Amino acid sequence: MENVLNKPKPVQNPIPIMVGGGGEKVTLQLAARHANISHFFTGDLKTLEAKTLALQGHCEKVGRDYDSIRKATGFSILLGTRRLKQRRNLRKWPLSVDSHLR
Repeated sequence: MENVLNKPKPVQNPIPIMVGGGGEKVTLQLAARHANISHFFTGDLKTLEAKTLALQGHCEKVGRDYDSIRKATGFSILLGTRRLKQRRNLRKWPLSVDSHLR
């Protein structure tokens, strides 16, 4: 592309690269090589731990400091006024957090 106008200019220079996804063979390997931020899509802490361990392994293979990559994730929080309603709503989501209801 030529003569492309980008305003306002980015605040950061260079612009951080975020790699989003949790594919342990390809995506996390790309994150280990290129990302400033790696964003995982997870539904529970066990999966998050597996993804971070996979990223750590890829970092070791490519000689990258694991701690130089910021890690990010998102979790859905489901609120309800009654325990039974919470459990019913929770069944709609593919999460394994039912045991964490208090």
